[in-house]
Amino acid sequence: MPKNKVGKLDTLLKLPPDLQEKVSNLSELQLAEFKECFLLFDSNGSGSIEAAELGQIMRSMGANMTETELRKAFHDMDSNHSGEVDFIEFCALMITQMTTCGEQSEVAEIFNLFKNGAGVVAKEDLRTAVAMLCKEITEKQVDDMLQGFESNVITEEQFVTLFCSMEVADD
Repeated sequence: MPKNKVGKLDTLLKLPPDLQEKVSNLSELQLAEFKECFLLFDSNGSGSIEAAELGQIMRSMGANMTETELRKAFHDMDSNHSGEVDFIEFCALMITQMTTCGEQSEVAEIFNLFKNGAGVVAKEDLRTAVAMLCKEITEKQVDDMLQGFESNVITEEQFVTLFCSMEVADD
């Protein structure tokens, strides 16, 4: 049984066993951060991410995907084939993204360049980091992304999660 308050056991059971365990073992802090991201992406407040919202999400992260690519990505995310991505499916996606982000240590090093004396990055410094590191991202996309952060500072974990879900420049 899950050790945290993830909810929707039927969705959890439809995930691959390794992801079931990883989602079940998320800390309360990780769940809270994932929930904050999820609510940012759930632009209409429905409690799930719909296919139309996925396009907005991907564009805000600098990815210009075709309709076919978006449909495939949504289908891959929607593990229970409900036509919506619920919070558990979103958690599974975030875990997968964090696991496959081979440059997590590099991103953490970048965080160290931008962090202040309190060990966090100010929102405006994050704007600078995003502009430097992300391919073809517009000011509006950066503004949309920054709106999702309630406080004016970003922790290292939030920074790494954000950058591991984006395309990072190769230079």
